[in-house]
Amino acid sequence: MQYFVSIENTAYHLWQAELLVESFKYHKLEDDLLVVIADNQTPTYTAYKNNLINHKNKFVVPNFGKAFNKIRSVMWALEEGHLKKPFVLLHPDMVLQKPIPQKNNSIVFNQENNQALKKKLAGYLKKCLIAQESEWFLWMPLGSTLIFNDDVPDIFFTHVCEEIYPLMKEFGQDCNLESFAWVTAIYKHILFKNKFKLTVCADNLEQTMIDHNTTNNIIHYKHGIPPAFSKHHFRYESPIMLNTQSPFECIIENNVTSSTNFVCNLITHYLA
Repeated sequence: MQYFVSIENTAYHLWQAELLVESFKYHKLEDDLLVVIADNQTPTYTAYKNNLINHKNKFVVPNFGKAFNKIRSVMWALEEGHLKKPFVLLHPDMVLQKPIPQKNNSIVFNQENNQALKKKLAGYLKKCLIAQESEWFLWMPLGSTLIFNDDVPDIFFTHVCEEIYPLMKEFGQDCNLESFAWVTAIYKHILFKNKFKLTVCADNLEQTMIDHNTTNNIIHYKHGIPPAFSKHHFRYESPIMLNTQSPFECIIENNVTSSTNFVCNLITHYLA
């Protein structure tokens, strides 16, 4: 099973990628992680390049724009043969706590109960006559971690990319365009018409940093450790760039759950 992550060449993504790579080194699976870096001329911090510099399975591609970088990078990696199905699509703000076994369904997503995002997308999908709220609203495949099995055709990822354009017209430069595109493509081409004859299911793949005594596959720290730590405090952009503390130091100082303890152990080994 391969794992794929797309990042931009910015300090904000680099420190997250350092931690993600460290988690794969912990499991001795670093060769299974493909990192595709979207070129960016923003000055970066050399302190957050140690793992990436030594990571063999990485490539730099042109920057296609925030909404397109991940899907275009997936398409490029598949076309060039660097990425093969089955694979797991990750975000940079994740660490691998437990390897993910191969699944039977064509597409598996982490079940998330984000009502605000679901409601925002619900009207759009209904307007496109793709689905009815009563049938699918609570089950909307809006999760962050996505697993694609070998029966998913490459053309499906092209369809995902095509969905971004009408979504951009509907919502503008919304930070959730990428997630919305995956969901819309899954409904339109699989759950609604299913011309590919694929299956889709939900699974509990993720946990947060505040989850205790839980051992899901992925620790996703997008919500941080409220109120002590947020990844957004470490964008290294004005005015927060004046923060002299590193994200790793902040996490270590707020080790409050078994999830944070796992991450702290990764950081300790990384800093050593």
